[in-house]
Amino acid sequence: MRPTVRFKLLAGGAVTCVAATAIGAFAHHHIVGHAIPLSAKTLTLLALIYGMLLVPLWIAMERWLLRHVRALHESDMAVARGGPLGARIAGELIPNDDIGDTLRNRNAMLERLHEKHSVELAQKIHAELLQRSLTCFAAGDLETGLSIVVQHVCEHLELSGGWVLLRMPSERGYRVLARHGSLPVPPEREAEFFAGQCACVESLAAGKSVDTIRLHRCTRAAGTGLELDIVTVALRDTQLFGVMDVVVPAGFALSDESRSFLERFAGIVGLALSKDWLLGRLEIQQSQLRSLIEHLPEGVCLLDSGQRVVLANPTGNQILDELAPGRRGDLLLRLGERPLEEFLRPREDGIPHEVVSARPTRTLFEIRVNPIRIGALAGGFVLVMRDATSERDAAQRAQQQDRLAAVGQLAAGIAHDFNNLLTGMIGFAELLQADEISDQAREDAARIVKMGRRAAQLVRQILDFSRKSVVQRQPVDLVPFVKETLKMLQRTLPESIAVEASIETARSVTVANLTQMQQVLTNLAVNARDAMPEGGSLSIRLSQARFETTESVPLSGMEPGDWIVLAIRDTGTGIPADVLQHMFEPFFTTKKPGQGTGLGLAQVYGIVRQHGGHVGVVTRVGEGSTFTVYLPAVTAQPEAQAEAEAPVPRGQGETVLLVEDNDEVRVATARLLESLGYQVLGATHGQEALELYVASSDRVAVVLTDVVMPQMGGMDLLRRLRELSPELPVLLMSGYPLGDEDARSAGADGWLEKPTPPGVAARLLRGAIDRKRAS
Repeated sequence: MRPTVRFKLLAGGAVTCVAATAIGAFAHHHIVGHAIPLSAKTLTLLALIYGMLLVPLWIAMERWLLRHVRALHESDMAVARGGPLGARIAGELIPNDDIGDTLRNRNAMLERLHEKHSVELAQKIHAELLQRSLTCFAAGDLETGLSIVVQHVCEHLELSGGWVLLRMPSERGYRVLARHGSLPVPPEREAEFFAGQCACVESLAAGKSVDTIRLHRCTRAAGTGLELDIVTVALRDTQLFGVMDVVVPAGFALSDESRSFLERFAGIVGLALSKDWLLGRLEIQQSQLRSLIEHLPEGVCLLDSGQRVVLANPTGNQILDELAPGRRGDLLLRLGERPLEEFLRPREDGIPHEVVSARPTRTLFEIRVNPIRIGALAGGFVLVMRDATSERDAAQRAQQQDRLAAVGQLAAGIAHDFNNLLTGMIGFAELLQADEISDQAREDAARIVKMGRRAAQLVRQILDFSRKSVVQRQPVDLVPFVKETLKMLQRTLPESIAVEASIETARSVTVANLTQMQQVLTNLAVNARDAMPEGGSLSIRLSQARFETTESVPLSGMEPGDWIVLAIRDTGTGIPADVLQHMFEPFFTTKKPGQGTGLGLAQVYGIVRQHGGHVGVVTRVGEGSTFTVYLPAVTAQPEAQAEAEAPVPRGQGETVLLVEDNDEVRVATARLLESLGYQVLGATHGQEALELYVASSDRVAVVLTDVVMPQMGGMDLLRRLRELSPELPVLLMSGYPLGDEDARSAGADGWLEKPTPPGVAARLLRGAIDRKRAS
């Protein structure tokens, strides 16, 4: 208490004592003495006696009063200095009287003010921390925001530490996202602790629901030798996102106030995690949608109601640059040479619109338009544009190949019948040449043979086109072949056509038949010659190419890999579009009657495809054409070419069982065999041949049979003969190509293709008989 207060109290006490002494003396004089005269000395003495009695009493009262005033003053000063509102006056200082009641009321008022202030202060702190955490959440700094929350919870509840585990659905696990304080485990055991399992962690990993707040014993601490109690707070909104664990001391009781506090923060953090999860999902979906649209092979373009381009993917922008190169800003008025309005009206048949761009090359685009009926862009349109050039070309090529296959099948059937006719015709003509006839008759017979051979060549071309011809192929190097063919073309083509070759590889090995390859080059050279009636240039380029992917191959149907490229280019008239789609069809020709058969390019197509290759053409009317042949490249060594054929071997009187249902062919073939020195037994079908063999098995040295016959065909006859005599040589004969491989797989010793040149038949018969004798 300040000195002035004490001085005032003492002064007041002294004045009071003097006054009390005087009053006492006066009263004593009038009351006790009843007018007894007192001397001044006596009065003074009485005043001193009364004063001595009153001073101690006053001092006691002054001390009692000063103690309460001092307590009240100190309490007020503490509040004034910013101390707690609950600065109460001690109970022992409060008397049990009216003053005490006043002081007790004052204490109660201060306690209420303190509680209110504490609540307001806590709310302010909570709000500030909440705002800080929400600011972090809003900025995407989830880890910092959660760290603030964990720290505040631990400090508010006076706990040592805690952490937040965030659920990772994609990994069916969790990760530690934020932590505060220290764990009651050594630092080297923390990783082991967080890697442990407990009920809440298992629920979290599985995404199962857990109690919002749960006080439990953590089993993850069992491996560390500790008993650890934690409070687990589920962080969720519509689903479980994570948990917040705080370490509590043993015997900790979760009060209603603490539970309410934790629930409030759990809801806030759960909402923040939900928002973060939703934003993350939204970003993922946006990224997925963006990647989907950007990598679409089709162009997608979004137009508003004013026909302005709002959005387009990269492919869409490329197509728009090609179809509408001169558009102003985002306004789209035309696609190609047509106004946009034509495309905005869907076709009744549902077929997409088509537009052709000629820059830089002819490209066909399909355009589909879908109107937008709802949303902010209602009245706008979605344009889906795609380059259909390759697909359309592939469809046309597929149709062409189907058409060619059908024609080829028909041609192969016709060729079989023609070969039977030609066999008889050529055979009889050759027999006439061997007889003693006039020179004129011999010359006529030679003409018949020549024309028959030409007809056989036409049949060969048909079979080449239909890929039914059978030839022997082997690894060959096309480099010397192209050089020799170049010399031949320079001699045979008109001088007005300059022929040159460009060989860009030291060796180009493929599995081929050189005779057929020469036929390919000859046919293409003749086609180029006819396209340059006034002369020009013919160039042959031989190179190799490697295509790594299916998308990089130049023609549909080609496989990635190494290819030999043989390109024949002319500077002729070019091929019109209406002719281009039919040029590989047999008998299709633009030449005048008598100037061509229409089989040249068809034969090229068939031979190349039979070799596993492909042929394509690039042409411009008035500029010329380039035919490009692709053949599979191999690494095998080229085989040496066969030497010149030996003289025709003759028979030694052996008997040939000849089986043929066509009378003319049977007679002509029998006459041919007899002229070669063989005896012949003839049969018209397999059953008759089987009976003849059973009756004359000791005479028959070899069987020569047709394949397609009534009653019993050649294949059935072959099987029956093998059962009777496994070592008997059997040769097949057919106007339909079989091939040595097919013949031998059926059990035959070889085959002859109708019409068969005498030398070929003689060698095959002699070889079959000699092999039997040598075995």
